[in-house]
Amino acid sequence: MGIGYPAPFFLPITRELNPVTTVRFEKENGRRPVENYTPIVTIYADASCLRNGAADSSAGGGAVIIDRNRMEVKLVAKYLGTITNQQAEILACVTALEELRRSCRVEILSDSRYVIDTMNGRNRMKTNRAVWNQLIEQSYGHHITWRWMKGHDGETFQEAADR
Repeated sequence: MGIGYPAPFFLPITRELNPVTTVRFEKENGRRPVENYTPIVTIYADASCLRNGAADSSAGGGAVIIDRNRMEVKLVAKYLGTITNQQAEILACVTALEELRRSCRVEILSDSRYVIDTMNGRNRMKTNRAVWNQLIEQSYGHHITWRWMKGHDGETFQEAADR
């Protein structure tokens, strides 16, 4: 990991490592300094769907992404279109993982047993194959732990993802 030019893993960069050192390093070497750690990230993902299953459904997904090394927090949200609630829950995780630009140790927390049980191997991917494939593709390169947590239980970051 310590060799090369790994970019920070958030898009966009939320904070420089050390502004003085970074500016001097960039001026002397024409590039950013290398970060010698594996990011530890916690993601709280959630989604919702109005008129679930109807032709005029409307879904959105969001996530709170926490870089445990730098103690930085990023919020992401996305309108997902006319899809089902289950598809939206999967795509909320995809949306969060798309923000990671380098290999990370990730803990994903969701109130969707459908997502968590499937990613932990307790369910088969019988339906929604296209969105499952997106999630699998975004998962490559990361070491991910999938954990269920009760929704609407007062957990600050989960409530933020729910909005």
